[in-house]
Amino acid sequence: MPCGQACKAATFDRGRPGATISLTQPSIVDGMQVHLVIPNNTVIDGAIHGGGQITLDGTQSGMVALVDQGSTVVLRNLQIIGGRANDKDTPAGGIANFGGLFVENVTLVFCTGGYSPEASSTAPTPSSFSTAPFP
Repeated sequence: MPCGQACKAATFDRGRPGATISLTQPSIVDGMQVHLVIPNNTVIDGAIHGGGQITLDGTQSGMVALVDQGSTVVLRNLQIIGGRANDKDTPAGGIANFGGLFVENVTLVFCTGGYSPEASSTAPTPSSFSTAPFP
């Protein structure tokens, strides 16, 4: 694991195949509308015991996640949907990475970046990221 023994971990066991966490009220962080500022040395594993994975839904109300400068973050087994850069100061809809971000089995769907008041509402193509498993 890239961040060693000092990592914080978030794991989920909802007892059902998949769950969605809807994020509806972003905070303003350095002028950006963002739902989750992920702290340094954090692993978020959305795999659910018995199958499925967690979905984080930005509800088109802001960027879903921010990895800040100097932070090392691992995201695994997640689907991130509905992130949106709603203003010129928010650089991404799904994840803005200014630190070290490692992903495994993460899919971004319907996340829009690059603020434009005339942005199209057409359905985007999902993006998937996968890396070799961490030791």
